[in-house]
Amino acid sequence: KSNTIFSIYPDGIALYFPQKADFQNIRTSHYLPVLYRYFMGKITGLQFRMFTGSIIDPFKTINNIYTYFPAITPMYSADSKILIPTKTKNCMGNNVLILGAAKNYKLDEEYFLDLKQYISELFSSEVSVYFKPHPSLISNAVKSPLEFIYNSLIVINDDSPAENMIDQLNIGSVITLSFFSSTLLHLKNVYGDSIGCYIYKADTFIRDRNENDLVDLQNIMDKLNIKLVTGDMKR
Repeated sequence: KSNTIFSIYPDGIALYFPQKADFQNIRTSHYLPVLYRYFMGKITGLQFRMFTGSIIDPFKTINNIYTYFPAITPMYSADSKILIPTKTKNCMGNNVLILGAAKNYKLDEEYFLDLKQYISELFSSEVSVYFKPHPSLISNAVKSPLEFIYNSLIVINDDSPAENMIDQLNIGSVITLSFFSSTLLHLKNVYGDSIGCYIYKADTFIRDRNENDLVDLQNIMDKLNIKLVTGDMKR
């Protein structure tokens, strides 16, 4: 119908950032993706509209926001925020799960050596350390440098959701090797503070982002009790 608007909402942390789009100052490298979306919209009948302002509510049409995390969800133009109740449970494990990202293979050896040292200082030597590569690297058989540095690492070449492995592998702490992983939000929603969640050296991935994003991320992680490890921080 002509008065119906369908919006594609970003996944994970982008929902909670005050990020804005500015197609008037679009970078040259983004021309082709924009043209692709425009022509695909023409073919499918879904009009592609460029805008400036909030990427969540560009046309100010949201009335109510239903969320698991009201404390960190911006109001945008909505009239109210409504909590979605979740059945929580305690995390009883003590092992460590490391979640890789798509571009981890581009990181230098020092990054992974520091990570190994960080884990050895923070956790007992008796715990098992699992590593789940990004699904795109599993399908392409691309190995992370971490697999060559960490001899006792248990690699999980399985594209099943990490959330399903917490109880199965007796996991008590999860470390993500990216600017952010939406898995951490899901785990905090289910296990609360009974599970330890860490983002390791998020500032390493800031080069392609606005530096203010790191400040915004820190504020959000503080409210969720997710440890944001940056630079030379050890604990």
